[in-house]
Amino acid sequence: LEFRRVLFRSGRTALRSYLQSKGYTDAVLQRAGLVVQRDDGGVVDRFRNRLMIPICRETGSVIAFGGRAVDPDQQPKYLNSPETPIFTKGNLLFNLDRARTGVGEGHPFVLVEGQLDALRCWQVGLKTAIAPQGTSITEPQLQLIRRYHTQVECFLDSDAAGQKASLRFLPMALKAGLEVRFLTLAGAAKLDPDLLFQEKGLPAYEDLRRSSLSAVQYAAAAFLPNPRGATAEQQSRAAQGIVELIAASTRSLPASTKLLMFETDDICRSSLPF
Repeated sequence: LEFRRVLFRSGRTALRSYLQSKGYTDAVLQRAGLVVQRDDGGVVDRFRNRLMIPICRETGSVIAFGGRAVDPDQQPKYLNSPETPIFTKGNLLFNLDRARTGVGEGHPFVLVEGQLDALRCWQVGLKTAIAPQGTSITEPQLQLIRRYHTQVECFLDSDAAGQKASLRFLPMALKAGLEVRFLTLAGAAKLDPDLLFQEKGLPAYEDLRRSSLSAVQYAAAAFLPNPRGATAEQQSRAAQGIVELIAASTRSLPASTKLLMFETDDICRSSLPF
């Protein structure tokens, strides 16, 4: 298996008992986020009856875990390690250790929502997918991306939460000096990377790339989803929103990204005719 995975048993102290037999104390296991202390003082395994996915530094060393419930009634469905002395969620990206070796001209990073989306991408042959650790994207994560490559495709779900995350990501990415494009489906079709790849495989990604949107085009579609039926006031508000979104980046933009400002101007002057 290219990704190491393990199923944690359903017993309440199976992992604790095993690691104690290897000489680890409860204090060490708690600091590592592998056990939790209950209100009654008892100590039990944090992860039980879960498919475990290792979370690695960009160098490849395992520093935390993500766990998906095996029982459909088990809550929460997804459970990550807590932050520890060596694991800060906002300072690393899932699968960056593998994805960084595959990026290059024409092969950008692909930002997806979660670990299972990244695993699905890998399964179908898209080797440059990365994901935040169950939190909003952070500036340290964007700097990590830029260390290895400046091109990123945003491939988040198209629901309200995904669109909100994309619009938050957009100015942060520009500020970090990244070149961003957004993968979307035409019309009102909902986009879920995991389901899309289950049904259509890697060719679906190439189709999305051919119709991908620039930062300004994506913002325009988000602010004004029905431009041809919009009033002049709605068009004006949308144009202003786009300008404010891009202005949220205070970084001196790279030459390729400065084209966004000209594109915005064109959109404003033509009243968003797309």
